[in-house]
Amino acid sequence: MILYFLTGIEFFRNPVLAIIYLGIVAALTVSNVPTFSFKKLSIKREYVLFYLLGIAIFATLLVTQIWVTMSVVGLIYIITIPVAVISHRRRFGRKNTPPETTSDPDSDTFD
Repeated sequence: MILYFLTGIEFFRNPVLAIIYLGIVAALTVSNVPTFSFKKLSIKREYVLFYLLGIAIFATLLVTQIWVTMSVVGLIYIITIPVAVISHRRRFGRKNTPPETTSDPDSDTFD
């Protein structure tokens, strides 16, 4: 719907496309896909003014050009997902690999 409001192209108003988009968003909200977070971001004192200026520009764009801003933010978010996955794998390794176990076939215990 955001792209329809931005461009006026009827294709983006298709309900099936909206359902697919909402399904993808819903799946991403409950998934374990790693994404970047600003929780542990520390800003050096000398750069605080630049960050505040950037936030002010973003807020101004959000108020004046909401559909363009939301489209760009959504696109940036989608682009950063593969980068975050690669970064997470490099940092922590593959999470879904099964642990190596050495089992004794004569053992009566079960894990």
